[in-house]
Formats: sequence, structure tokens, C-alpha cells
Amino acid sequence: MLQYYAAAADLCEQAHGRLAAKVSPPRLVRVAGRLAFRCVEKTPQQAIVLKCAAAISRLRASHVLLQAGFVQEQGAMHRLIDETNEDIWFLALGLIKGEQTPQHAQFLEAFYTEEFNDANDVVGSRNSRNLVPRRKIRAFIARAGGSDDPHRDGQVSEAVGSMYSGLCTGRLSISSCATEESRLGFIWPASWALP
Repeated sequence: MLQYYAAAADLCEQAHGRLAAKVSPPRLVRVAGRLAFRCVEKTPQQAIVLKCAAAISRLRASHVLLQAGFVQEQGAMHRLIDETNEDIWFLALGLIKGEQTPQHAQFLEAFYTEEFNDANDVVGSRNSRNLVPRRKIRAFIARAGGSDDPHRDGQVSEAVGSMYSGLCTGRLSISSCATEESRLGFIWPASWALP
């Protein structure tokens, strides 16, 4: 199974290159007193390309974690991957369906907001973001994606998100991860024998 990670990431990078070629590239601009590359137009298409780059990077990081035996940490990385993919679907379905809702505008505003106004005062110049709640993103995806049962799909997404949240915060026990690691072929020390 592990050999498929690199192949999938390579294919994703090829597709990402084709997508990136279709949008205006970032430009060198002055941000918080320093030069940085930014998407000046701040379009949903540019946000999708940037989110796709993040998803590919996280897929590669997930592969490295799994190869090193960090299955619980890889599960936490999957939360990032899932949320990034939800963001991509949210933006893409808005474009495909021609539904640029107030939540889409809110999402893009938050996405393109600079973290700081002054690089020399990162505490005093920190910007707040008005993030779209994850449940609203999932609800839009279920509805706009043509789900037969958007309510049920939303519940499933929430359950999976909650599980990944448990991995991130340590709520899930190590024994629940041990079952998955054993299935993947990782060997646990004998002193850690599971009941």
C-alpha cells in the first residue's frame, strides 16, 4: 500500500501544474513591510490551486509519517488533508454550480487575510479571521454535491472529523491506533501486548 502514496502524489503534482498554469500566478508585492509572493486577484481559482498544493504536501508528509511508524500522527495529518479537501470541494462546487454564497465570500476574505500587518510586531498587528464554520462548509458540499441525503452525509463528515480531532488532541486511546498499525504490518513491542 505504501508504494501508492508516492505515485498518487506524483500524479497530483502533475495535475496541480496543469491547474496552476490556468490561473494568474502570485506576484511579488510588499506585505507588512517585506516582499512576498501573493495572489493579488484573490480569486477562488487561485485559492483552489493553493489548497491543492497544501493537500499534496500533506499527502507526502502523511507518507513520511507512515513509513516512520507514526500512525497516530499520520491520522492527525489526515484531518488536515480532509479539511483541505473539503475547502477545495467547497470552492470548486461554488464555481461549478454558479453558487457564490456569502459563505464563499467570507471564506475567501479569511483565506487571503494576512496574518500580521507588521512583521516587526507580530503580536500587536495580528489580524483576526472570520472563518466559515466547518459544518457550513460540509453542508454546502453535501447539498451542492448532489447528495441523496445531505443531512446524513453531514453527520458522517462530522463523525469522521470528530475521530480525527480525537487523534489530534490525544482523546483516542493508543489501543485504538494499535489495531490499525497491526493491520498495516507495524510490530508492537511485546510489553505492549493488547488485550
